[in-house]
Amino acid sequence: MLMASVLASTGLLALALAASRRHWFLRTSAFLIVLAPLLLVPAYEVFIGLALEAGIIAVGADLARRRDRRDRDSRPNGDTGRTPPRFSLTSLLLGMVLCGVAAAVAARAPRLNPYGWASIAIVAFCGAAATLIAAWAARRRTWIQIAGRLLIGLCIVIALAAIPYSLDGFLPALVVGGAWPPMMRDPSNPISNLIQPGANIGLLWFGVMPAAFAACATILLLAMPWRTRRPKDARAAWKRRLAFGFTRGLAAACVVLVVAPAGWTLWKLLTPEPVPVVRMPQSNAYDDFVAAGQSIVSAAINSANFDPDTALLRTIRQAVAEVRPAIERTRDGLAKPFMAPVDFKSHALPVGDMTSLRSLARALRAEGRLAELEGNIEQALAAHLDIIRLGYQSRRGGLIVNGQVGSAITGVGASGVYNLAARLSRSQCLMAIDAIKASEALSESYAALERRDQLWEQHALDWFGGLHFVLDRFCGGGHAAYGQSFVWEEARTALLKAHLALLAYYAEHSRWPADWREVVAAGLPPLPIDPHDPAGGAIRYRRTDIGYLLYSVGGNQIDDRGAAPPQGDTQAISSGDLRLDLLLAPVSPPNSPPAAQSKAEPRAARPN
Repeated sequence: MLMASVLASTGLLALALAASRRHWFLRTSAFLIVLAPLLLVPAYEVFIGLALEAGIIAVGADLARRRDRRDRDSRPNGDTGRTPPRFSLTSLLLGMVLCGVAAAVAARAPRLNPYGWASIAIVAFCGAAATLIAAWAARRRTWIQIAGRLLIGLCIVIALAAIPYSLDGFLPALVVGGAWPPMMRDPSNPISNLIQPGANIGLLWFGVMPAAFAACATILLLAMPWRTRRPKDARAAWKRRLAFGFTRGLAAACVVLVVAPAGWTLWKLLTPEPVPVVRMPQSNAYDDFVAAGQSIVSAAINSANFDPDTALLRTIRQAVAEVRPAIERTRDGLAKPFMAPVDFKSHALPVGDMTSLRSLARALRAEGRLAELEGNIEQALAAHLDIIRLGYQSRRGGLIVNGQVGSAITGVGASGVYNLAARLSRSQCLMAIDAIKASEALSESYAALERRDQLWEQHALDWFGGLHFVLDRFCGGGHAAYGQSFVWEEARTALLKAHLALLAYYAEHSRWPADWREVVAAGLPPLPIDPHDPAGGAIRYRRTDIGYLLYSVGGNQIDDRGAAPPQGDTQAISSGDLRLDLLLAPVSPPNSPPAAQSKAEPRAARPN
């Protein structure tokens, strides 16, 4: 709708100015003044694209006038006198003024790749084509001719939509939240990269082009004067004036409806929401985490060949000793307030800082694995719980990408706790549940991260990010796919807490409860809420002949009675349910002694 509004509004304005008898400089200046607010956004690419659209329309209107003049001259009683083109020094000076304006805009315009400029040119061509075809179809003769021309024009416009469908990169990037300008896939062959086979987002052009054509044709038909015979009496003249006023009023209303989306969007781009004022903690754990992570960038734990689940005990000891100072500094940071800094003026993300956080998670994971191999279960549990706390704490004040990195880190900690859970005592299980709840309290909601991410997008990603922000707010949308990943993390944590409560019950009663009421009666926590359940129900628990089933309904929000999802569908989006025994199943190291497996009796009772 917005694209059709912009193209139709610009096309109608350019067509009206092209049909005016005013001096060409006044008409051009009027058009540039209307587009001038785009330079304040600043959206130089949009300004250039709409100016190009107007130029194409002006050339098309001039060619149409010349053809009409030639047709009149060819008639027997036509006026064969032609006005030769005139040129004066004033025209030259006025032309230099416009050249100066064009040079100033070109100097400040961003440097786009050929794909970006090709997209701008294609959008301009589409708007001009829709307007010119609508003007041709709306030339009033008879209603039958008008209907025929409208049908032909609609078919032509639909056929022309195949061009932006195949070549445009602007609309797909806007709809899916991609980058602008779109990246070229093969710099060595730029022409071949203009073709996007299977770009389903481009199908929207088959709606944009007809919509712009229909808007222009409707307004032109209503605004054009009626070519009827002169009325014979006053009553007929009154009816003619009434019909004329009605059609012109209807045309004005249509103009308002067409221009409103474009005008509202431009106003939103000119008045962005203010950058939030954030007071950073004086002693920010962010600095500790980044410094600790940067100090172990080249450590063995970051090597692709290092896997604490399969490495030799001697190797793990050496790796942990190497990162011990970083681990201690990380634990100092976990006791401090944390706030991730966000630069709302830079489009660059602190990738290095997020890499540092992942390195700290690997270091703590190695420490937990070492403690587990040495038989120090309490220390191993503390290391894995610290990873979970790091994952939740490290997203405070950040963007969605900070939350994603934090979610990956909590997944590492959750896997460690799950693999260790069968060896925990009742008190250790309860302590782990309390620690996980305390870590969750340090986190921020996805709504807060998304809101901050949208503001950053609006201010840091120039006009394109601001436009995407405005459309998200208007449509009530957002990063839905990212939001689902956070819901999945919440479900995983809820399942882990419920699993620990079950193990605490098993440690005291040596059996699994018939239902969860027995767990609550034993002084243990109730079942957590299932974030995937649309009705707000709790995590599902059911006793079975071989053990029990503990699951979330998963991404499809349907209770499949604990059925396993298809292979590879870990979030149970298509079918099946979300289960920890499938998400966080332990990987036994090769040649592990039988004694190590015999200690995990409760784990053997889990469903397959």
